[in-house]
Amino acid sequence: MRTASPRIAPIIGALFLVAACAEPNRPPTAPSPPTPPTPPGPTTPSVTSLTVSGSTSIAAPGGTTQLTATARYSDDTTRDVTAEAQWSPSTSDPFTNVLTVISRGLIKAERYGKDGVRATYDSGPGLVASVSAEVRVAPDGVFLVSVVVSDGRWTVDGARVQVTSPAGTFSATTNLWGYVDLPATGNAVLQVEKAGFRTITKSAAVTSDQDFDFVLQPADGASSTVTR
Repeated sequence: MRTASPRIAPIIGALFLVAACAEPNRPPTAPSPPTPPTPPGPTTPSVTSLTVSGSTSIAAPGGTTQLTATARYSDDTTRDVTAEAQWSPSTSDPFTNVLTVISRGLIKAERYGKDGVRATYDSGPGLVASVSAEVRVAPDGVFLVSVVVSDGRWTVDGARVQVTSPAGTFSATTNLWGYVDLPATGNAVLQVEKAGFRTITKSAAVTSDQDFDFVLQPADGASSTVTR
């Protein structure tokens, strides 16, 4: 076996040294700058409250009033959303049946009395605002007397109730639940009539909204008068 000549070994070492020296000096690589965060897109303001404005008094059945719904947003701006809101009486129970909604915010009185009107505004998923306002059907400055008529066991519908006071004379028939509201103020006379029953009359001083109960008795050709 042959070994490398002693003369060849120094030559090989010199070649490696030349190759190493021929490698150019490279500057250090600078680190890449951090990527700036993407700025958030514009956010849509959310509804923080809903208010109802407008006249909440109607003088008599058949009259109307226009209400307005206004939404307030998280950026403190406001907007009229009357046409977009859903409107309904607060109580759909025909026990009252005082108000109906004709169109967005336009309310009609069906009977004397009072009931709430609810406006609901849906501005997006999970963003629903709702508010109620009480609407009163009676002349300004006049109280309401609420009358319930029964026969001692059941309420009586179709009974005619008349109230006479300094505010005038008003009359209406009781609904299916024997109930009716009528305006009155000061010294008032309340009268209830129903075919087959005695006519009942009560006198009362009306200084606030008041409730009255009438219990009818079968007719025997006579009327009963009660002073309260």
